Amino acid sequence: MTTLHEFLQGHTAYDILPVSLKVVAIDAQLPLRKAVAALLQNGLVAAPLWNSETQSFAGLLTVTDLLHLILHFTDETQEPSIEGVVDEIDHLTVEDLRHIRESHVGLSPIQIHPMHTLFDATHAMLQCHLHHVPLIDVDSCSGQDTIVSVLSGFKILKFLACNCPMVRTLTGTIGELGIGTYTQIQTVTPASMTMDAVRILADACISAVPVVDADGKLLDMLTETDVLLSVRDFPAISVWTTVAEALMRRSIDVEPVHTCRKTDTVANLFAAIQRGPKVARFVVVDENNKVEGIVSLGDLLGFVTSRTSSSG
Repeated sequence: MTTLHEFLQGHTAYDILPVSLKVVAIDAQLPLRKAVAALLQNGLVAAPLWNSETQSFAGLLTVTDLLHLILHFTDETQEPSIEGVVDEIDHLTVEDLRHIRESHVGLSPIQIHPMHTLFDATHAMLQCHLHHVPLIDVDSCSGQDTIVSVLSGFKILKFLACNCPMVRTLTGTIGELGIGTYTQIQTVTPASMTMDAVRILADACISAVPVVDADGKLLDMLTETDVLLSVRDFPAISVWTTVAEALMRRSIDVEPVHTCRKTDTVANLFAAIQRGPKVARFVVVDENNKVEGIVSLGDLLGFVTSRTSSSG
């Protein structure tokens, strides 16, 4: 049977792409308000940027970038002046946001060619701690960049779940294999301030934080998109409201919370990925629904890239 490693090496990023797809690219000089609206209207958490002057790929705009913008304009000790923040943001372009983002984390945009293997794509995402990577081709006639798509960890895992029979033989449990994070799990309560959740998301480089009750039982997940919806019109004061209020602003078509137990097998998780239209992570809970850990898609990608044999 083909190993996971061989499967990833034997398929390219092009193999994942559907026959027909829509790519939303954002001009780097677009006002930030319009860029945020484009993300929300299309249900995206990341979109490639385009430099219209040089006719070239200019990076990737993500919801994480917007979290860093909130931190950049929000004082940590007191509520900000809403008028001052809105006035500054009104003059920002997407390019300005990229500079703010780089000043916080010092990242350079990465890209891969669509004909690179899925193993190469996965390795690049894991090495740079990214959830998405742009697929960029070069036009053979003009020599200019062509934005093909944006590859996500979920798309890779979904492709594996649907097309690689070996995933059904992975009978080791996530607890036995040590897949996931089980220490220093950050959580918030419905009464927590949204700003506290923003700092957790940004500092830990995670896309969601569990919302728990006083007993540590899982109630919901607050995601980066929830925060963005909460401040979509850039009233920075919104981040000083509670998590419960932020969750009330989310759309009806909300991302479901996926849970698992330490005794679940890797095959169980892949089966859930195959069934679901979108899985962003698994929250590990005990028999009382108390949060024990998190299995991110990056954890699963790290596991599959480390498999060099067909053993489970």
